[in-house]
Amino acid sequence: MIKVAIFTTVNLTESHSSSLTLRERLKHLAKIKGLEIHLIAPNDIPAELKNNLKYARYTQSNKQILRFISSFSAIPKLLSVDCDLYHCIGEKAMSILLIARKIKRDKSPIFYTGFEVVGRIDMEARITRKWSLKNKIIGRLQKFRKNIALKYSHAMDVQSEALRDYILKHNIYKKDIFVIPIGPIGVNLELLGRNYERDLALMNKLDLKNKKVIMYTGGISVLHGVFDLVKAMEIINKEIEDVALVIVGNGRTGPMKEYVKKNKIKNVIFTGRVSHEKIPDYHSIADVLVIPHPSRIDSELQFPSKLLGYLASGKPIVSSNLKAIADVVGDNAILVEPENPQAFAKGILKLLNNEELAKRMGENGKKIVRNYSWEESAKKTYEAYKYLISIKNQSNRGGLK
Repeated sequence: MIKVAIFTTVNLTESHSSSLTLRERLKHLAKIKGLEIHLIAPNDIPAELKNNLKYARYTQSNKQILRFISSFSAIPKLLSVDCDLYHCIGEKAMSILLIARKIKRDKSPIFYTGFEVVGRIDMEARITRKWSLKNKIIGRLQKFRKNIALKYSHAMDVQSEALRDYILKHNIYKKDIFVIPIGPIGVNLELLGRNYERDLALMNKLDLKNKKVIMYTGGISVLHGVFDLVKAMEIINKEIEDVALVIVGNGRTGPMKEYVKKNKIKNVIFTGRVSHEKIPDYHSIADVLVIPHPSRIDSELQFPSKLLGYLASGKPIVSSNLKAIADVVGDNAILVEPENPQAFAKGILKLLNNEELAKRMGENGKKIVRNYSWEESAKKTYEAYKYLISIKNQSNRGGLK
């Protein structure tokens, strides 16, 4: 029996991509025979996880500024756990784990998840050219924690071959790297053969009857490129009348709404935040799903979690032509130049005007997503655990420090 302590500062009851992804990972890891999971996580966990693993709860503040500081209350839980291996989720958790490990004089290996080529704050500042004092401080703190995580972990996992190749090429990490793709969040792969009916009640609620629907779901910021969709819609309106752009999510919508009003762009709908459980209902009413992310280092090397949900919906996709996305979809999506509203408008119109092409791409998407199962992800994670423990036990390798 392998005993693994999985430590995270992510609140597993929240509905965002990092929380939902970790919940799926834990759910499937807990099913593996020969693996005993001790989860150290803040505040509470979903009921579906409580019967399948050992859970140690610590208290974390809900206030953003106090979250990291309050997470140090996890140290007593980390000191009490007896494990063969630590699996640390995120660089914040790594900083705390290293303190507990030092106090305990524990030499169990550390498997690290959460690598980013650049920090979110740092990347956003580069795009907007707004280097506020807050961004400078947070960006430097993120970089410091990331460097600590890379220095003291014994192996790490990444989601794509492209990211591993980048890390190796630039000599960023000199230890073992495991490629463990994520699976689709909240998707039952056994049901992909179904023909999903449009949610007519939702269409009526959003006043979309007799309209073609272009849809984006996810975060809204300069890192997501959603403003380019609004500009593309300005072009599309000149070609097709009965069409609507539905933007599902929350974030920086103010400038976009002002642009829509100023330029009298028709049929742009901002729904605000929608719970993850309801996202498939929104996908059901879409004719085209879009990913307008700008080109940057991390978007070229890691595909967004929404991509697998899009593919599972059976709807055609127009996306920025980014390497990580292209590696997954191949020629089964319309890939266009990032940050080019004209190119997005052209790609969207191509699908709206060609039902046969749209249907074929949607059906192929359901086939593609079958290659990304959480069962396979859990299996590869377990293989990484076994490898690290075997290395620890090999005296001729000198063990892990």
